[in-house]
Amino acid sequence: MYSAFRWAAASVLLAVPAFAASPVVTDDRLVLELVASEPDLMTPTGVAVDERGRVWVIENNTHERPANYKGPASDRILVFSDFDGSGKARKIGVYAEGFKNSMGLALRPDGAVYLATRSEIFLLHGKDKVEEKRSIMSSTRRGLPP
Repeated sequence: MYSAFRWAAASVLLAVPAFAASPVVTDDRLVLELVASEPDLMTPTGVAVDERGRVWVIENNTHERPANYKGPASDRILVFSDFDGSGKARKIGVYAEGFKNSMGLALRPDGAVYLATRSEIFLLHGKDKVEEKRSIMSSTRRGLPP
């Protein structure tokens, strides 16, 4: 089953044109700018923007990790801020790390962060770095596979 899925995914990827069109913003209130790229950010799987304009990104370093992977050992939440005139972040901070199979995040108005992994949801608190991490849901608690 897994190899059949991989073949199907590879077939779809081969069908994508080599030079895909750039994304287009259709809402005049929004601006599209490249904030970060490799090597500042690897394998992003979730993104959110806070009220201060900072961009929060999950850097997933654990999903199907090759043996020779040189990146961090765990997933991280990076915060990009202090943008220059071209939209490039001048400051990149690690808000939290130590997670596995991270998929999505959401920011609460009070500054707390929800992080969803494949098997757990965490509620994180802290100003510039996570100071408190609490699991609020886990599939392993119900005997489901991680």
